Amino acid sequence: MKYEVILSPEAQEYLEKVDEKSEKIIRNKLKSLYEAPHPRPNRKAEGDVEKVTMNGQGIYRMHISRSHTAFYWIKEDENTVDVTNIVDIDKAHKMYD
Repeated sequence: MKYEVILSPEAQEYLEKVDEKSEKIIRNKLKSLYEAPHPRPNRKAEGDVEKVTMNGQGIYRMHISRSHTAFYWIKEDENTVDVTNIVDIDKAHKMYD
């Protein structure tokens, strides 16, 4: 099953602010969410994915290049992945509950 990946305005804004090389790396890693947004064993090559708790709610996060983290929801009923935010990895670790 393929998913539609939707970037929030905040995620889009982050991509506009990073350098061109980082943007390309991030977009490439986000492409893996089209086919497999759920955590899987041995997924390190595609980005470290895990379900975490943030603001009391479960949300998925993907580490990208040891520099960035994308947070997203999976809406199974709509076959969508909503990327809510992308932040630098140091900021991301402070956001978990």
